[in-house]
Amino acid sequence: MPAQLSLGDCVRRANLMACLVLILFGSFLSTEAQSSSDWPPVSAAELALTDNPAMPGAPAILLDRDSRVDDLKSVESEYYRIKIFNDKGRKFANIEIPYIERQQEVYEVRARTVRPDGTAVEFSGEILDQPIMKSKRVKYQAKVITLPEVGTGGIFEYSYKVKWHQHAPNVLKNPSEYLIDSTYSIPTMQWTLQHELFTRHARFTIRYLPKGNLEWALIRPPAGSKVELKPDGTAQLEIRDLPPLEKEELAPPENYINSRVHFFYVLGNPYGFWSELGMRQGRELEVFIGHSKKIEQATAKIVSDSDSPEAKLRKIYTAVQQIRYVSYEPVKTEKQSKQENLKENKNVEDVWNHGYAFTNEINYLFVAMARAAGFQAWAVKLVDRSRSVIDRAVLDGSQLDATVVMVKMGNDNLFLDPATRFCPYGLLPWGESGVRGLRISDFGADFQAIPAPGSDSAIIRRSASVKVDSNGTIEGKVQVAFAGQEALQRRLENYDEDEVGRQKALEDEVKGWLPAGANVEISRVDAWEDSDKDLKAEASFSVPGFATVSGRRLLVPLAVFQARPTHHFDSARRTYPIYFEYSYRVEDDIRWIFPEGYRPESIPSPHSFQNASFRYKTTLAPTAAGLDFSRTFAMDGFLFDPKSYGMLQDTFHKVTAGDAEQAVLQQKPPS
Repeated sequence: MPAQLSLGDCVRRANLMACLVLILFGSFLSTEAQSSSDWPPVSAAELALTDNPAMPGAPAILLDRDSRVDDLKSVESEYYRIKIFNDKGRKFANIEIPYIERQQEVYEVRARTVRPDGTAVEFSGEILDQPIMKSKRVKYQAKVITLPEVGTGGIFEYSYKVKWHQHAPNVLKNPSEYLIDSTYSIPTMQWTLQHELFTRHARFTIRYLPKGNLEWALIRPPAGSKVELKPDGTAQLEIRDLPPLEKEELAPPENYINSRVHFFYVLGNPYGFWSELGMRQGRELEVFIGHSKKIEQATAKIVSDSDSPEAKLRKIYTAVQQIRYVSYEPVKTEKQSKQENLKENKNVEDVWNHGYAFTNEINYLFVAMARAAGFQAWAVKLVDRSRSVIDRAVLDGSQLDATVVMVKMGNDNLFLDPATRFCPYGLLPWGESGVRGLRISDFGADFQAIPAPGSDSAIIRRSASVKVDSNGTIEGKVQVAFAGQEALQRRLENYDEDEVGRQKALEDEVKGWLPAGANVEISRVDAWEDSDKDLKAEASFSVPGFATVSGRRLLVPLAVFQARPTHHFDSARRTYPIYFEYSYRVEDDIRWIFPEGYRPESIPSPHSFQNASFRYKTTLAPTAAGLDFSRTFAMDGFLFDPKSYGMLQDTFHKVTAGDAEQAVLQQKPPS
């Protein structure tokens, strides 16, 4: 007879959330693989290999990889053999083995170098332990070794094991002892199949728990590859001749494009996983939100019956954004935390009464108040696309790493995120737009499309007065306004900087718009922390030698502020999609003042073109002292198929050519 313990209790007891974090470095439960007592023999063909026929000119090749995991023992073992073809390949002999301090132990680290003549040298140097990154809860370290003897034509190989201090929960070992009340998925190993190098051969093996219902998802698998269950209680995937994950500028995050396999244990019906996950989390969230009279009373003081629906929602949005968001604050020492002694918020009423919130509690409070004002509102969980993309075939709820709020407004769904500092009403941080999110509801969860806004939501406006002298030096003043996403991005990137740091960040940005050697001084910055206003700045600048002096002529490029880099489109071909963060628009108005005694000999013609995703336009108007030049460039869309690469090349080459055009000024002859 099963114990009267639900799997929800089991998951909490097993503290699986800590386990899920560990997936960042490759595996949840791991185990033993290749014996490290002896190295596999190096063949004469491997020693004789001088190039990769599939990728001529490559710096190196991954000849063999053997990756094994044992979920019974919680041990992982890895083995790599790499051949170096030229000096550029020597960098791969600097080896880093990442792990999580106090949760993993790396041991039996071995390496050796095989010279072109076949003689082998065992690694006997120092194994360094270096920090990689530290978060609030975990510290990421790496075992680092360097093989200095590796040279062109040589081979090196290394192996190591990782022991996990946390083991599989008992429900996977003895599922009959538990009452399975819903569909649950417990992730184990995740392998990224593609390496930075071309892989000639790799074998991935997992020894799974015999009573666990092992499932897997192959994401963008190599042709012909499949996971096979073996009689010895393992699952195995073997691949050959796998191209590397190429490095391309403006490429999406790796999880958009890489080839990988996820393993997970499923309890219940896997086809209902996402729906049941949403409903299960919805029930938990409803307990936190509740139906509080105090929240209803507080909401009634914020809004009035005469307000329009949008006015009500805006007022609630402004009110909850005043809540102190502890998660945005710098990490405190243990002593500081004890002194402050912030109590846990058990419900939204506590959030309102305490005046502070953790993680997504501001969004949950917003849901509660919106409902109190008569709106239908839900929390929606999603994958922040600045880091990854959701794969619904991967039954792993930890993919959903961000939360927004969906409010029904008439026939439309409005998505908001008051928990993001400085985020204005009606806007989402770009990583939370253009994705699908799971609406969390206790009566039925579903995926919702969260649209990506167009170029009207991210605008840079620059207005400048620029004077050029007869030596080609320019001096000017510029007023710049960042609106929407452009303002939000800069506020978030510099929220923990002081006034000097923020001013320095803007100064560096203005310098980036101008040619090398420019001098920039910020004189004023407005509305750093007022999300309802544009972020504005004023600066003076000078650029020696900006205009070209040619005899009695000056050649003046009129687009003084350089376009965003267009060298990304110089390659002849494209493998992966082209990925921008968000749609945007740049508007420039420049008043040029020419040196006394010079008059325009020729000025460029105006430019204007438009296609499905881009708009570019310039206008010119002569003035008594010089010329007024305006320029507008807009992009609508953020993800473009590789088939669109030719269109992008053509677009940005036209923009580059238009921005490079010059006014030719001629000096008047002396009277």
